[in-house]
Amino acid sequence: MENREIAGILEHIGLLLEIKGENPFKSRAYYNAARTISRLPFSVKNAASQDELKNIKGIGEALAKKIFELLSTGSLEYLVNLESEIPPGVMDMLQIPGLGAKKIHRIVNELGIVSVGELEYACRENRIRLLDGFGKKSQEKILNGIAFAQRFKGSILYAGAETIAKEIVSALQSVSGVVRVSTVGSLRRCMETVRSLDFLVAVDKAPVEKIVESIESLTVISKTLNRGKESVSVEYSKGFTGTILIVGTEMFPFALLWNTGSEQFITSLCAHVKEIGFDIREQGIYRDGAALQFAEENELFDVFGMEYIPPELRENNGEIEMALKHRLPELIRQEDLCGIFHVHTVWSDGSDTITGMAEAAHGMGMRYIGISDHSASAGYAGGLSVERVKAQWEEIDSLRDRDPGIYIFKGIESDIRVDGTLDYPDEILEGFDFVIASIHSRFTMDEDMATERIIRAISHPSVTMLGHPTGRLLLAREGYPVDMERILDACARNDVVIELNANPHRLDLDWRFLKTAASRGVMISINPDAHDVSMLSHIRFGINVARKGWITKESVFNAGTLEKVKNHFKRY
Repeated sequence: MENREIAGILEHIGLLLEIKGENPFKSRAYYNAARTISRLPFSVKNAASQDELKNIKGIGEALAKKIFELLSTGSLEYLVNLESEIPPGVMDMLQIPGLGAKKIHRIVNELGIVSVGELEYACRENRIRLLDGFGKKSQEKILNGIAFAQRFKGSILYAGAETIAKEIVSALQSVSGVVRVSTVGSLRRCMETVRSLDFLVAVDKAPVEKIVESIESLTVISKTLNRGKESVSVEYSKGFTGTILIVGTEMFPFALLWNTGSEQFITSLCAHVKEIGFDIREQGIYRDGAALQFAEENELFDVFGMEYIPPELRENNGEIEMALKHRLPELIRQEDLCGIFHVHTVWSDGSDTITGMAEAAHGMGMRYIGISDHSASAGYAGGLSVERVKAQWEEIDSLRDRDPGIYIFKGIESDIRVDGTLDYPDEILEGFDFVIASIHSRFTMDEDMATERIIRAISHPSVTMLGHPTGRLLLAREGYPVDMERILDACARNDVVIELNANPHRLDLDWRFLKTAASRGVMISINPDAHDVSMLSHIRFGINVARKGWITKESVFNAGTLEKVKNHFKRY
């Protein structure tokens, strides 16, 4: 169990204590311990005893005992008991954006509400606004938050879906008679969130009924929801639902195309092939009434007179027209990246040292890494004072002198204040190799205010990169409203790189804007926003999104060589 996981459990306990209305000092102790654990420069899993843990400043004997139990058993009896005391419906309220533990405690204890449905009804009956300290605006925000949560109910982040899908694919491949397995639907198209985990299975000779029975008996499947002639809808053991389609091997290439979608893409493709004498139906592809056979999916595109369209692009966004002209872009690949930016270390809220991050990036084949801890305003994340900035620069200079095999750039993730200014004096900002400007506070802005705030930051001569441009958190928080056209124009005008934040909870900039950004000459940096070495691998999620946005390596800033990046930074 890693530090970040332990910190998350301690944070969760603090939240549960707040919901229960326990003494605030008690919940604060867990929050503080979580923060302490997440910032340690070493892994607590190597602790040999409780005594070793309790000697960590901010932990103490009681917490050391609980952490040691977590490390020893993988679970915590105290947490299990605590969760049993809180109705499941109350925990569901935590999924409502803007509704924190303290407000939930009051709603539960003063109104007896223990579910999201009851909460929505109470809002519509105007009972929430009557609570002291809530009011009409709070009630409207809760209703909007419920609508947001319901809109994405049953959805899962791509990263989580990918992990579950690997396990299911492996299980399906083990079934006797199954010869090919693939994901289909939104998962294969690498959508940011996935509602249904769907798979395509090809069988050779084995009776479909027996294959279905074998699939239903797999441990990765919890229960059957519906059984069709050549498909089975199931609930997986991880709690999500989906459909497993079963076809003969001869139908696999076509079924892969048809079930990958998107619906709009398939509709447009059908219209095109009809004009050239083909007929696409759910059962296959026909010409002059005869069904055509294909060995692989790419052969279908050859027959249609177009180049192969990668699954990520199949969103009816002009890809069919470009494929017909054989002018689809050569999409970015992970191996095209030469470096990584937006990396946090133990200097702020990261879990690993600069050396650790640099070595891990070097092990991934990177030529350079950009360290960008939080700036002074981010007290909640251990933001760096001017004195600590200078001390960090000294450490990086020392590491450079030792030549670790990877070049380390001095950077910062500087908070954009409400008025659009940054939180260091110009002489400090000028000392960094690069500056990522990001918003981390005051999200409730109208579009004009948010756009002007960002544009003013972009216009600062020391800003080299705009971080997570809309501040969204997928399935948790809408981004602040911005005029992205104006922001992209400002980036182009000021030669500022825009970030594609590869953290699977963000994936911001949205892929729907990437094509526009590239067309205006705005460079894109695929950044992991890593807080430990394991999160460096998040760049693969950013690659998926970049590909959906038609991005080539020529438009990716950190696909540039070390020399090219150094020359770019010299302009600032």
